[in-house]
Amino acid sequence: MEEKISTSQALVRVIVVVYHNPHDLPPLLASLQKHMQLPYELVIWDNGGCADAIKRLQEELSDTMRIIAGGNGANLGFGKAVNLAAALQTAQQPDSIFLLNPDAKLASDFTLDHWRALHQQNALTGLQVFNDEALLDRQASARNFPNFMTSVAGREGILTKIWPNNPFSKAYLQNDLPNTGWQKVDWVSGSAVWVSIDRWKALGGYDERYFLYVEDVDLGRNAQKLRIPVLFYPEIKVVHHIGGTRKGKGNRSAEWHHHMGMLKYHLKWGGVFGWLTSPIVTAAILARYFLRTL
Repeated sequence: MEEKISTSQALVRVIVVVYHNPHDLPPLLASLQKHMQLPYELVIWDNGGCADAIKRLQEELSDTMRIIAGGNGANLGFGKAVNLAAALQTAQQPDSIFLLNPDAKLASDFTLDHWRALHQQNALTGLQVFNDEALLDRQASARNFPNFMTSVAGREGILTKIWPNNPFSKAYLQNDLPNTGWQKVDWVSGSAVWVSIDRWKALGGYDERYFLYVEDVDLGRNAQKLRIPVLFYPEIKVVHHIGGTRKGKGNRSAEWHHHMGMLKYHLKWGGVFGWLTSPIVTAAILARYFLRTL
């Protein structure tokens, strides 16, 4: 496949949405300075409590990093914040966007060769994400679509906890994906995802009805509907400390939005069967929420 744009036009927009977690930003920014080896700009969208920290970082790093502040501290939800950050008009419009969680950081170089490979595939692309700094414990950041078994065989499901290598969890979590080469998957985690601007516009961004969580699963489903490839690209590595943004403020609220996202996904993509089973599914999701929070 021919390269669609020249390397002289390369400009990746890194998007980070923050919410009362300014402490996560310095290590993330340090990793970008160390590992991003192509032109990029950083948009930090403030969904709450980080305006002073963003301003301070802009001043401290003005000579080495282009940081664009977005948002006014109002919590718009993750998906809407990303959509607005992606649509910002700047002097040079980016060719692609690179979403990173604030509690994540680059752990390997992101080079022009990687940029070329990503553009050649032109897919919704998830990167290889690890739980640990030693890059030994890979995170389930590229998975199959959830089903009824996911409630017990998901990342935090009881079956996964008592029998980690059971076939249901392995089929969903895709923990055994190869560490090299492109892999086709159903959806990729929004903690570390690259997508070209043209693909992002074709997808229409995140569905803003999901306030927090499950919007990335929905995006994978939408990509499949539009015949846009969804791929796992393990050559670029990221460390993500799961739950880092939830340790303090709003943990119960985050759980609520997570579970409501599950219900919205079921109703949106389940068709007639989804609506017919919605009373049972709603009861099960609420029971799961109360068990996890009480």
